[in-house]
Parts: sequence; C-alpha cells; structure tokens
Amino acid sequence: MKKVCEYFSLDEDIQCLDETGAIVSIPASPEVKGIRGSDKRKFILDLARLSPRDTNWIGQDDEYLCCLIRPELISHFMTSKNFQNAKEQIKQELKDKKEEETKVAEVAGAEIAEVKPEEGEQADKKGLSYSDYINKLQEYFTQPNNKPNIRFNSNLFTRVNLASTESTKIETQKKELLELGEFIYKQAIPTLVNELLHGEIILPCDSKSLGELFHAHGVNVRYIGKVCESVSREKFPFLHILLERVMLAKSIKHYLRVLFRQTSSLFHADLVVHVLNCIFAHKKGQKVLETGNIRAFFEQSERADQAASDNKNESAEDKKKKKKKKAASSKKQKEATNFVSPLMDFGSIRIESEAAEFLSLKPSEVWAALRSICKKRYLHDLPENVVDFEPFKYPLTKLATLRDVCLSTGVVLDCKHYQLVDKTTDKEEAENFDSLPFKSQDIIDIQPVVKHLDPGCDDAKVQIDLALRLMSEEKYEEALETLWGSIQILLSVFDI
Repeated sequence: MKKVCEYFSLDEDIQCLDETGAIVSIPASPEVKGIRGSDKRKFILDLARLSPRDTNWIGQDDEYLCCLIRPELISHFMTSKNFQNAKEQIKQELKDKKEEETKVAEVAGAEIAEVKPEEGEQADKKGLSYSDYINKLQEYFTQPNNKPNIRFNSNLFTRVNLASTESTKIETQKKELLELGEFIYKQAIPTLVNELLHGEIILPCDSKSLGELFHAHGVNVRYIGKVCESVSREKFPFLHILLERVMLAKSIKHYLRVLFRQTSSLFHADLVVHVLNCIFAHKKGQKVLETGNIRAFFEQSERADQAASDNKNESAEDKKKKKKKKAASSKKQKEATNFVSPLMDFGSIRIESEAAEFLSLKPSEVWAALRSICKKRYLHDLPENVVDFEPFKYPLTKLATLRDVCLSTGVVLDCKHYQLVDKTTDKEEAENFDSLPFKSQDIIDIQPVVKHLDPGCDDAKVQIDLALRLMSEEKYEEALETLWGSIQILLSVFDI
C-alpha cells in the first residue's frame, strides 16, 4: 500500500481514530479495503479515497463528497512546483555568483558604480544565455532529490476522525490542498482555455472528445461553466455552443438518473421519450405538452393515422363493420372494469396511469429542473426559456445536442429522421396534426455508461493527431504514412 501512496502522492502515515477512540496508523485512507484471496493474492477495493477532495467544491452536509482531484492535475501541479523551485534556485545561484564577484572586486580595490534595480535584473538576464538556462533546468530536473516532496492527505474535509496529535502536520496538508485548489483556477483552466482557443489541436466536436481534453489537463468536467465564461460568444461561437451543448447533455443525464430511481424499469423507455419530447420537440409539440393532456395528443394522432389507413384500404361497408366491432369491444371493457380509463396508450406500450406520473411533466418544469442542475453542478446559468437556448436555434447544433445526450445517458435511438424543427405554416398546422418527434419504438436500448480506465498508447495517439493535422492541410500521402506508423505502434503494443 505504501507503493500505491507513493505513486498517487499520498501520505503514507495517517493517524486516525477507530470506534474505541484509539489512534491507528494507516496509509492512504481507512476507507480503502484490502482483501487477501484464497490463493494468497492481495486485492485493493474502494479506491475513491486514493485522491484528495477538491477544495473548490466542499459545500455542506457532504453535498460534494465525491468531487475529487484528478491524478493528472496532481502531476501537473508537481511539475509546476518543480519548475518554480528550479527557477528560484537558478536565480539564487546567479545572485550568489554576482555577490562573490562583487566581493572579489572590492578586495581588489576596483571602483564599483551604483546600479539601479532594473539595470541589475537586465544584467542577470544577459549574464545567462538561453541555452545555458535550459541546461541548468535539465540539470535540476535530472536530480531525484530536487523533486517536491508533497504528500496529500485524502482524508481532509471528510468524515474520517483524524488524531489531534499531529495538528501541525494536518494544517500544513490543508494549506497544500488549498493551494492545489487555487492551481486549478490560476493555471490549469487558463492553460486549457488557451489551448482551446489558440492551440494547434483538433478541436473537440462532442462531449466525449471535450471530456478527454479536459481530463488531459487534469480539469474535471464540472469546471466547464468556468471555461465557458472565459470563451467569448462573439469571437468563438462554435466553442461557446459546444460547451453549452455538453452542459445541457450532462444535466439531462443527472435529471434522468433521478427520474429512473422513482420509476419502474418497465417504463424507462417511455420516460426517456417524454423527457426528450419536452426538450427537443418543435414549438407546436411544446405547446401540446405544456397543456399536460398527453393522452388527447396521442388519441388524436392515432385517429388521424387510422382514418388515413381506412381511406386507402377499406370501403365504406368495411368501415361501418369495424366501427360496430370497436363499439362492442369498448362496451365490454367498460363493463368488466368498474373505473374509467385505467390504461393510457403511449406508443406501442399500454401503461397504467398510476405508474405514468412522469407523463404529467411539462416542458417548462423539465427545463426549470435542468437549469437548477446546471447551475448547481456546472456553475452556469441556462436561459429561462428553451427557445432562447443558443444551440437550439440551429438545426444541426440541435441534432448534435441530441447526440451528446445519447453519449452521456447511453440511450440508443433508431437511425431515422427526427422532426426537431417545425417547418409548417399556420394554415398547415390547422389542417394537419404532426406527432411528436420521439416515440417508444424509437428507443432501441438503454446501455449503462460506466466510467473506466481506457488503456491507450500516447505515441500512437500523437501519430494519429499528426495525421489528422496533415489531412486538414491536404497532405494526404504524408497523412497516410503517419497513420500506417500509428497502426504499427498499436500492433506492437497491444499485440492485436
């Protein structure tokens, strides 16, 4: 376990109290569990506390207890501290060297002219060339003793009872953890924004690629609101729309998670359909859903479909016979049941009204819940009305938002055209009754989205990024050779 603590830069000696009040020394955190199997192999479980808490997200009553610091950020923080220490040491060496030269000159009786502070700094810069400065840095980094010896305490700001015998050590670790939280705002996020705006990278196009870029800089996706504030809507409209798209998709994911827990698994597909309709339906569908009379909507659409099919395939006599049969069957059903309309027809599934409480949700209520989630989790204010949401003003970005929702929630939709934009006029609206864009049969599957470590090869990824850049510059032959090189690297690493 000490090797694990050394790898994650964690304190190896944590003094905490057990149930009896006795002091127990344990590495990392007492929440981490160790199990030894029957074959004498050792396993480590519950690894959430192998990373310290994010001090920017403390909250109250353990509200943000799972908001942790990413290992990439700790690595960047260590590198920054090491680079800062190296610069200070080089500066101190130059200062000591200058003082020695001054003393030698004084002993020799040489006249030394007074030098202003600004001129002294310029002399220091001129006294060391750029190549010598780089060599000094490399020399400093190669020495293992120069690495910052910072060990974070992952039990701070948690429910773990720490012993008061090491109060000085705990206060020092709190300062280091607060400094790590400030590093996110002062350096990590500005570096990420600078790479998004001016870096030589392939710009992300969806929630997955954007999340990978955030994690590469050690920044959690919960800081996406702060990044969005740093991006100008006028100068970089594409990035601003992308960030808002991802925030909405993540908010829908958290909203559906709450509704899934309150609804039986039999009706999850219908729940997803209704929420998607409340968000992505065109203006006409929004008006229908806002009334809350979803049953009348589907009854009217079914009547229209039935009438159209009857006019095409049946004669007048057949229509009369069919109407009589329907009337007789409906009377029998009413006689068999003592209550009126126990079932609601929603798509191809008939669901009980008591289990379909989510059908009473209105688009305004859904959007208000999403605004609250986005403000709480991502510190960003969505517009008050869904009509004013910037990505929904363009058909392609609205469709891209739907794709981000599917990537975030694991919803698999049928590959077909969805009418997300209302193109009918007022006269056509009065004559024809268009259905909502999503129905139950459009939900093919709901797959679980599991966070996991995806093993990869950095060398191959660099080659692929280079190939994409060459393709954008229309250097197709060089791009093809670079792709072949990345394939060879993947074959040698993963033995595919």
